Amino acid sequence: MSDPYQSAYIVKAALADESMPSGFLTLFYAIIADDAESGLQLVKGVVKEDAVVELTDARLSQVTAQAIGLAPGLARAL
Repeated sequence: MSDPYQSAYIVKAALADESMPSGFLTLFYAIIADDAESGLQLVKGVVKEDAVVELTDARLSQVTAQAIGLAPGLARAL
């Protein structure tokens, strides 16, 4: 993360899946974006259209984002 105005967000995506005990498959994505809404839109662009996508309260530090090779504009599944 080279831009100090960007943040590393954790976004949750839940997809209906009858094979799962809860009825949902839950995935978490790490993203770098200028703001939370941009991050949500980024993840919505990579998951199925009917997925429920929401921002979590968690954030990644710059050190962690660099350690996992997180780059702006990419959603990385965790």
